[in-house]
Amino acid sequence: MGRIGIIIAMVLCTSFINPMFAPSLVSYFPMDKQTGNVCMDMKTGDRLVGVGNPYIVNASAYCNGSSSYYEAQNPNEWKRLTNKMSLSFWGKRVTTGSGCFVAALDLGAGVTVWNVQNTAAGNFQMAVISAPSTTNTFGTGSAAYQSANVWRHFVATYDGTEGTAANRVKLYVNGVNISASAGMGGTIPTALYNPLNTTLRIGRSVATYVGNSFIKFVELYDRPLTATEVKDIYVSEYN
Repeated sequence: MGRIGIIIAMVLCTSFINPMFAPSLVSYFPMDKQTGNVCMDMKTGDRLVGVGNPYIVNASAYCNGSSSYYEAQNPNEWKRLTNKMSLSFWGKRVTTGSGCFVAALDLGAGVTVWNVQNTAAGNFQMAVISAPSTTNTFGTGSAAYQSANVWRHFVATYDGTEGTAANRVKLYVNGVNISASAGMGGTIPTALYNPLNTTLRIGRSVATYVGNSFIKFVELYDRPLTATEVKDIYVSEYN
């Protein structure tokens, strides 16, 4: 390949909507394979270790909602997040009463720093705490996403620098901004609570298992994605 061909190839690779090429990407867990009970972060080499025998099936990770989940062992990169982030993942519920859950948890204080989930009730929400005793949520109040055996793309963005609490969180499902249909409980804070003492979990909160679902393409970014970027990721991964 000549020099021009190499340059063209580089441009195509860096512009292709693959999270591996995004400079703002913090962690990327495709969840399509594992060694033993370990899933690797394709960006930094961090590991998600399975607890209670979760497993990979059909290129996605399964947590049963009662005894299994994944937990990061050395999440140095995403622990630096303070007031901006985005989380993107695909989730499929096994039953209508199950949920898809990804969260950063302060295990020392026994609290959630933030979580993004398609709840058992079927809504989609992001919760961000401003103090160990104060949980603030932004999410849909309906069971719009309760049906089982359907893959959906979920994205939540957080930007504490926005002037109003209502603008600090945005929610997307299948590439569409659904924030207008969401409501807020509490006041979304301007910064994440104590992110340096956290661990990342998929399928379990501090004490409660949240799962019986499949999850894949878990991506954490250090800034709020734009609506166009969210749509591009959805289209790229859907294809």
